Amino acid sequence: MDIGSGIAIGSAILGAVAVIFKIFPANGSKSLHNQCNQHAAIVAKFDDMSSWLEKIEKKLDRLIDRR
Repeated sequence: MDIGSGIAIGSAILGAVAVIFKIFPANGSKSLHNQCNQHAAIVAKFDDMSSWLEKIEKKLDRLIDRR
C-alpha cells in the first residue's frame, strides 16, 4: 500500500465516523430549549449560593467586630 492509498483509506474512515456521529449524536438532549432551562437553573443556583455566602460573610464580619 503506498502513501496515497493509505491517506485515501484513512480519510474515508474518518469521514464515515463523522457521518455516523452526525446521524447518531452521543447525547440526544442537545436542544436549545433544554440548554436554556439548564442554564437558567445553574444561574439560579449560583445566585442562591452567592446570597448564602454574603450572609456568612456578614456574620463573620460581626463576629470579628465583637472581638
